Amino acid sequence: YKNYFLSTIVDEKGKPTRSVPAAAKLRVTKDLFDDVPGSSWAASVHISNPPPGQIASALQPTTAHEPDALLERKWCPRVPYRLVYKEVCTSLNDVTDFREAVETLSDGVTALQLLFLAGWVHRDISSGNLLRYTELEDGPKCRLGDLEFMKEFQHDEESGSDPKTGTPFFMALEIHSGVPLIRRPWRGPRIDIRKLAKSAPLTDQLLKEAIPSQETLRLYEIKHNYEHDLESIFWLLLWFLTSRSTHRPAQEYGRKVFQHGLAPSSSRRLIFEAPEVTVSTIADALSHLPSGVFLGVTYFRDILYSGYADRDGRFKDKTTYSCLYTEARLSLEACMKVADEVEVEALPKPLPGTENPQVSRHQKRKAPISDDSAHAPCQMKSLLRS
Repeated sequence: YKNYFLSTIVDEKGKPTRSVPAAAKLRVTKDLFDDVPGSSWAASVHISNPPPGQIASALQPTTAHEPDALLERKWCPRVPYRLVYKEVCTSLNDVTDFREAVETLSDGVTALQLLFLAGWVHRDISSGNLLRYTELEDGPKCRLGDLEFMKEFQHDEESGSDPKTGTPFFMALEIHSGVPLIRRPWRGPRIDIRKLAKSAPLTDQLLKEAIPSQETLRLYEIKHNYEHDLESIFWLLLWFLTSRSTHRPAQEYGRKVFQHGLAPSSSRRLIFEAPEVTVSTIADALSHLPSGVFLGVTYFRDILYSGYADRDGRFKDKTTYSCLYTEARLSLEACMKVADEVEVEALPKPLPGTENPQVSRHQKRKAPISDDSAHAPCQMKSLLRS
């Protein structure tokens, strides 16, 4: 397993960059906001099933804070953290040979399968985190990097949906959109409005009947699972075949699919949400390539969709994930057989005096947007950490 991960030789945590400022402690002025309803009711009303008494009390306006209260603001000073790895690798961004790219993706599937066996999810698979290492006796291997967002997979019933982490180009659709890929029938409660009087008050019991149960809402929560990591491999493959292609129709389709934003583009959603509609569109974009490439891409998409559909809420059942890794490799093998006939374009170099399009999550300034933005994925990652 060590051939698929980086070897750390220096792991150093520095001192905080600055101390907690005096402004972190604030004193509330007495009676300043007494005439404004407090915000405690808004913080209490969630999409949940609270007891009737909690609903009644939540709707009552309250004072925001007690007078003369001493408030302490949460303050997280920056702490430098340095890691030095033994291996010097080439990221997938810099690979311009399609065969090498597919080999790297296939090894990436193996690395994800090792994480699956250990019970962990990566949550940040991208072109910058799959690293090609060539200094091995048995040939080049993919090293999986950037493990800072990795976490143990626990689909428990207490926590809600996971925050978005990852690179938008390669993020799983469910994570990127926050909406389940498979639309389950709404199983919410039904209220017979014919029995309600015109002037019936909004009682606690009526509110309780209108709010869906926690069991129902859990079916619509999005938590990063093993298949989401595997779906990122699919998007990387399609990105290489479209945005990195030298074929103009493929590039144009890549621009429609891979766009920067807080939500996936409509063309990207349709690949999974309406496969019968997009199959001809993908075929047109890849028409210059051997049929094996098209079959590999569509088969990869189909096995992922089947995995989401067949799971049917059984997120903790590992048997619903285990077969996907073998099927993913079969998809990549179909592309490998004709890899020598696929031409890949190098990523555009940044203009002199501009920042690199690959913006680190620690940088504040945004990268300049150019016509080639579909080529270079922007490293937009959530600052929320689990």
